[in-house]
Amino acid sequence: MGLTGLTVSRWRKRYPDLGREGLRDQLRRELPRTVEDDTVAEVMDRAPQAKPTDGSTRWSAHNLAAATSISTTRLHR
Repeated sequence: MGLTGLTVSRWRKRYPDLGREGLRDQLRRELPRTVEDDTVAEVMDRAPQAKPTDGSTRWSAHNLAAATSISTTRLHR
């Protein structure tokens, strides 16, 4: 059926209490944002207006992340 063992295990734990409703996917909780709106606005404003300080002609993700003090991974997101 293409199910993982983890999925089957979850269903088996929920079925005795919830019956067929326990077989439905449950909603996942959403994690809170870790980047503030001001930081997002700073990145969005800086990229097209300012030039990189290392003499490059355009921003790399690494340089922009360093200039705004956020991680490169978070910048990509």
